[in-house]
Amino acid sequence: MSEPQIKKSLPGDILYDPSTLLSEEDPLNKLNFDQVLKLGPGVTYQNDQLVAINAGELMVNQGQNKIWLEFDSKRYKPSVHDPVIGKIVGRQTDHYLVDVGCAFPAMLPHLAFEGATKNNKPNLNVGDLVYGRMTLCHKDMDPEMECYNSDTQKSQGFGPIVGGTLVRGSLGWSRSFLNNPKSILNTIGQQLPFEVAIGVNGKIWIKSDTIQNTLAIKRILLNFEKLDQSEWEEFVKDELVKVKNLD
Repeated sequence: MSEPQIKKSLPGDILYDPSTLLSEEDPLNKLNFDQVLKLGPGVTYQNDQLVAINAGELMVNQGQNKIWLEFDSKRYKPSVHDPVIGKIVGRQTDHYLVDVGCAFPAMLPHLAFEGATKNNKPNLNVGDLVYGRMTLCHKDMDPEMECYNSDTQKSQGFGPIVGGTLVRGSLGWSRSFLNNPKSILNTIGQQLPFEVAIGVNGKIWIKSDTIQNTLAIKRILLNFEKLDQSEWEEFVKDELVKVKNLD
């Protein structure tokens, strides 16, 4: 099969019509329309068709059977199962309020953590960071999130964030690391040990074994969006050499 083509759309464009046969190069061929299809930002369902509501580049995730449009936006618009990094901004009787960058704080139940019970649950304070995923995203309801996978009852990397540093960028910047993580993060990981949590809301958390390594990784990630492929590869090499010379 040929390489999937880059597909750009404008508001009102029909992205998928079940009565129309897809071309061989169409990225939508990666999706299984016989299973539940997850719709991300910029896409809506109208009259049995998938329709663009924003201008942007069509993106698909075969593993999640998800479709969305990549577009510049200053405010994050949540979608179900989006991984996000948020800051606790309030404590209520049975839930926390978490700023994830959208119009309203997300509700995070006290028991929405792996193994949490009424007598044994994380005690978070205002200002603490958490890594979780969105579970309710409806225009007429406050958004909700969880810090574990409620389907498996396992954390799967979600939970309270301790230490490290938070890196902020555009929404497209953070999503790019999730869409093509191997060529970018693996390059760094071959030289420096580090942990990473990627939120599609323009936030990435990193933690390495030393402050110098953490700051070097931060510089690399922040410059990724500013440089083209050839410039970025050279920049990474230079940064890694600088870190090694400090050891």
